Amino acid sequence: MLGWMHPGSDSGHFVFSEIASYVAGERIDSPLILESVYSIVFPNPHVENRGGHTIRPFSQILKMMRLLGGQICRDELIISVLAMTNDREDDVSLTQAEAISRIRGKRQRLVDALSRVAGSLQENTLKNYTRFPLGILKSTNWAESVNQKGIYERPIKVYRLTPAGEKIADLLHTKVDVRHSDLANFSESERAAFVLISQYEQLGRGGFDLEPVKEIYLDLLKMCRPILLKFNQHSLDNILYSPFQQASPIDLHLAKKLDESFGG
Repeated sequence: MLGWMHPGSDSGHFVFSEIASYVAGERIDSPLILESVYSIVFPNPHVENRGGHTIRPFSQILKMMRLLGGQICRDELIISVLAMTNDREDDVSLTQAEAISRIRGKRQRLVDALSRVAGSLQENTLKNYTRFPLGILKSTNWAESVNQKGIYERPIKVYRLTPAGEKIADLLHTKVDVRHSDLANFSESERAAFVLISQYEQLGRGGFDLEPVKEIYLDLLKMCRPILLKFNQHSLDNILYSPFQQASPIDLHLAKKLDESFGG
């Protein structure tokens, strides 16, 4: 999910992606690691998507928390983001947030909503699914857990956005979310250039010096311009796309070959 390992020759083997060596020695607050987290997306070419969901989960969690006054409890997370099948539907986040706002105030309404979402699944199974995202929210310092009064009849444990979490949430709100499927109709050369320049951009945000690739940067921008224009962009500044998580093995290979052709 994080883009650090990709499937190998069979189901029991994996290979490290090119970004893995860069994150190996990083702290949890490294821009490379934080971006790897909020860029998790389904579907992607490297993870089996058994549930068939189309979602960028951490982006949606942070957005949901913003819409709900900066805080969310575990069961609210389940019935909103974890129950979201397609986050590309119009106003889906706002609709879910409004539903939770109507539930708040009466604990029984939350219990009933959780039961409906669970269906044939055990509710504890759904609660277990929240361990990773809630753990990440705390370990990245995007949220803190507190006992909050006033949301329901009795105090309840909620996860509240920190200033760092608010900053990431606001950043993601400004981004154009590009998914793997959005690139399907472009040529191999256009996709290769877009993937390669996205890799450079991500490493640049991670603090690496991009001066050595400065001369070829404009060439790559020209090569992938049709992709940028599709999203009304002239650069990658406002684009959310993590190549190591989202690009197919073929596109990653083409990007590597293109990099080598430039002497990379």
